[in-house]
Amino acid sequence: MDNVENIVSLEEYSVTYKPGIYFLGDPCYVIQGTELWDKACEDSGEFRAFNEFAIAPTMYGDGVYYDKYSGKEFGVDSASLGIVNLKYYHENENVAYPLEELGAVIEVNDYVKFTYDPDEYSFSFEIDGAAVFIPTNDENDEDEIDNSDNIDYDQLYAQVLYELREQNAPYWFNNDEVARIQELNLEFMEQKDMADII
Repeated sequence: MDNVENIVSLEEYSVTYKPGIYFLGDPCYVIQGTELWDKACEDSGEFRAFNEFAIAPTMYGDGVYYDKYSGKEFGVDSASLGIVNLKYYHENENVAYPLEELGAVIEVNDYVKFTYDPDEYSFSFEIDGAAVFIPTNDENDEDEIDNSDNIDYDQLYAQVLYELREQNAPYWFNNDEVARIQELNLEFMEQKDMADII
């Protein structure tokens, strides 16, 4: 491993770095087109740690993954996530969004620890005691509804009132919408002759 003076500790799937300004997310947005990126890609598909830069693969490749604590989105275009000190930043004309929208730009005052779980394809970041946790192995987690607890009807009522009063969200159909719905449903409705009814 080259130039490791800023690594506080290195374990099999974990690395701790000294203070600095770092990007958490897909490192390709920061260093693609550099020798460091080329070196990282030599053994793609594995956890790799360098001086102020570490990378590991996601389970499902490219896409959007979420921090379990804050819900923040992390875009992925190189099938990997990691951490990189922004002193290595290399402008890339293919990156259309600010780094803050693609991941997280953080100022580290004490330390940042990046841990990768290769069995779960999960990414943990401990930043001066705060935490970010990005699992990449539960692609349908956002679609699942937790029915394990009782419904909080007071909260549900408050949410409905907020949507109606503050967001002006309609909860009914207007006459034109009702007519169109009925028109589209005609072929599925049973038509009875008046003689059959009487």
